[in-house]
Amino acid sequence: MMKGFSKIWLIGILALLVGGGISAWQWFGALGEISKNNIAITYTSENYAWGEQIQRIEISKNGEITYSSKNGAKKEEGSGKLSEEDLKEISDFIVSNRFFDLSDDLTIPSCADAPTEYLEITINKKTHRSGGGCIENETFRVIVEKLEEIVENKIEL
Repeated sequence: MMKGFSKIWLIGILALLVGGGISAWQWFGALGEISKNNIAITYTSENYAWGEQIQRIEISKNGEITYSSKNGAKKEEGSGKLSEEDLKEISDFIVSNRFFDLSDDLTIPSCADAPTEYLEITINKKTHRSGGGCIENETFRVIVEKLEEIVENKIEL
């Protein structure tokens, strides 16, 4: 009877280890690889202090990228498609710049008349949103600059 009891415990422990490994693998992605289905980005910037100024960049999970900008009566729009390699590069850039460690609110309270900006990123089912008004955070700025560079290079306006 003790032998049978030990085998049941051994099988149970083995099942827990395998189940936990699969769960961890799904959370962190397939060995850290990023695919089209694992990233989505939305950046918005709005400033109404000097007239209506709105900018929006979106990268969807299927690699579609859209850009829209409105500055008073002037409007610009464009769209494009990013390759799997582009998405991997963006994901690696965001992760290496530690976006997911940023505070939710980066607002500088004493600053007025600055745009309100938000960046929401999902990578491997993990979502984080950060932003606020008058943002000077270097990590935030570097990621926004990278997105603007992508728009400049990948979208015909």
